[in-house]
Amino acid sequence: MKIKEIMNTNLKWVTPNTDLKKTAEIMQKYDVGVVPVCNDNQVLLGLVTDRDIVIRNIAEGKDPETTMVKDIMTSGVKTGRPDMSLDEACEIMSDWQVRRLPIVDNEKLVGLVSLGDIALDCDFDVEVSQCLCDICEDRDVEDWE
Repeated sequence: MKIKEIMNTNLKWVTPNTDLKKTAEIMQKYDVGVVPVCNDNQVLLGLVTDRDIVIRNIAEGKDPETTMVKDIMTSGVKTGRPDMSLDEACEIMSDWQVRRLPIVDNEKLVGLVSLGDIALDCDFDVEVSQCLCDICEDRDVEDWE
């Protein structure tokens, strides 16, 4: 199975200069915990999560109405391709211990696949279980080098 068959393509994204209050409102409205960050041409620049907003902004006493996404987003995120296999996507997610994988085509964001998207297809319950175990596994810093 190819990722393009299960990825979410109905994405809402923000620019680096979107404030965190607006970003949180998007998360609330669409019931999502991550929002891609793109430039005006929809080139993926990073991701911002609900956890980022809480840990990197609220917990530090910063104002979400004046803090921009660019100040807390994660850049340099790992990505996948629409034509990659489910196994390839799971391998990337496992290796980098991420639950969501942005999908890009010619640098432009075209979708997002989450562990939940994979889990919805019950034919892949073994892959989902293994992927989740790998994501949650404790790793030493040396494993990343």
